[in-house]
Amino acid sequence: MMRPMSALHFPGAIHEARDDVHCVFHTHDKDMQAISNIKTGLLPLSLESIQALALLSPEKHKCRGITTKLDEREALVKSLGKHNLLFLENHGTVACGGTIAEAFQNMFMLSRACTSQVVTMSTVGGDLSRIHTVDAKYVQSLESKARSNDIAQKGGGVSDVARHSRPFYAMMRKMERMDQSFKY
Repeated sequence: MMRPMSALHFPGAIHEARDDVHCVFHTHDKDMQAISNIKTGLLPLSLESIQALALLSPEKHKCRGITTKLDEREALVKSLGKHNLLFLENHGTVACGGTIAEAFQNMFMLSRACTSQVVTMSTVGGDLSRIHTVDAKYVQSLESKARSNDIAQKGGGVSDVARHSRPFYAMMRKMERMDQSFKY
């Protein structure tokens, strides 16, 4: 059983270190765990993976299990840096955002990217030489453009809240149609 203090320990460290983060999600989703376990990490195989790569820390955080030690908090914050997505090696993922909607959108996008990669890798028997990835230079140019757009949008245009709220509320409506018990 997880101790409550350890469950809140690393989100608290992120909140303390990052003024721009108001929501932190942590999950042990099986596909995201699978990708966190492999050395290649997330590959640019889909639109979602390319978008996630722009937000993903290039460094995986090496988890040392459930801990409340301060050095683990510092190491986690350092691994995340200014990014909003982080793989926890052999453990799961962390997604951050300025709002619940943004953190959800980031986690959802990473989840879809990881599922796509797991399915693709299983289709080719894990043989990475049989997988078509998007050209690395193209991915880098998209990442650069995404960062520029993010900076430009903070100065005007579509707000971060509006940009992330639409898909979040669409997903909420879908969940309400399926089963409203999640609200209570």
